[in-house]
Amino acid sequence: MFTVSEVMTPDPYTVTESAVLGDVVALMTEKHIRHVPIVNSEQTLKGLVTHRDILAATGVRLREHASAADTNKIPVTEIMNSSVKTIGEDTNLSSAARFLEAHKFGCLPVVDGEKLTGIITDSDFVGVAINLLDQLEALQPLELD
Repeated sequence: MFTVSEVMTPDPYTVTESAVLGDVVALMTEKHIRHVPIVNSEQTLKGLVTHRDILAATGVRLREHASAADTNKIPVTEIMNSSVKTIGEDTNLSSAARFLEAHKFGCLPVVDGEKLTGIITDSDFVGVAINLLDQLEALQPLELD
């Protein structure tokens, strides 16, 4: 049985609850990621901001502030999802994939208790699929002309 711990990204990039939207945008841009867990100083998961949340915030919440370009005025706590579904490291990988698919989630933070230990994303599962396809192709008998 394969588990989440074998595929997840350990110690993902995070920001704290004191961050602002601009911090999250900068992190996503610099690290080429689409999901940022929000944690407190003890690494307890408090929420999640996704690329989709950023798009929604820039369309609606930025209009409420004096300058639409000033993302440093919007606290991350205003846009984060605080009702985040999580998963444990020892969860069966197939179960995790089915859960992501059924709920149309792009990621699941991985926790031990309430402490964030990793993140597993739809991109991680694409990597698994590519690996499996490569292995299947290697098993195909060579066709002789």
